[in-house]
Amino acid sequence: MLAQAKAKDKSRGPNAGATSWMEADAMEMTLPARAFDRAYCQQGLQFMTDPTETAKRVLKALKPGGHFTCAIWTQATAEENQIIYHLGEALRDVGCERFVAVAVKPMSWARSRPEGAAKIEDLLIAAGFINPDVCVEDGDFTFPDLPTAVEIAKVGPYGEELASDAALWTAFAENFSRRLAPFVQSDGSVVVPARSFVGHGVAPWN
Repeated sequence: MLAQAKAKDKSRGPNAGATSWMEADAMEMTLPARAFDRAYCQQGLQFMTDPTETAKRVLKALKPGGHFTCAIWTQATAEENQIIYHLGEALRDVGCERFVAVAVKPMSWARSRPEGAAKIEDLLIAAGFINPDVCVEDGDFTFPDLPTAVEIAKVGPYGEELASDAALWTAFAENFSRRLAPFVQSDGSVVVPARSFVGHGVAPWN
């Protein structure tokens, strides 16, 4: 992820401000107190052992009045974030029930509205932020073709085991492909709707 970010940073041009890069455990990070104006966490809090504690660490690093924004997927269902829902169902269909909980984890923490929005707002309050608010943002997952979309299963922690069994992978890929077929566009690309909660809080002024 850092490598990709650094590559994009180089394309910003010679007049762009300098960027510092650091790889660290968000649960253990030690940043300068009251040093930053803004902080953003893109699809990360749901993976933390203690999301509230992580948000507290972010708060300590923000200047008074600083802003924290976090994006967290809504729940994967047949109606929302279908790509992960169908990934889980395809795994279940081919007898890989043990992988399902891990596969859908990125889209299971926040749940759906209004429960998910309230959960994020409560987290921000518990961490010490003021004026919390949560909205819903719609986007999409876009892939150049169906085989590339199916390949996302190999990225998960179960991916190597799934792909190492040729017969199992073939059965899974066929099942997942059928599930994603309704999202194939006329040019062959695959576009699946995506939905996230976006939470925002402000560091207290005192």
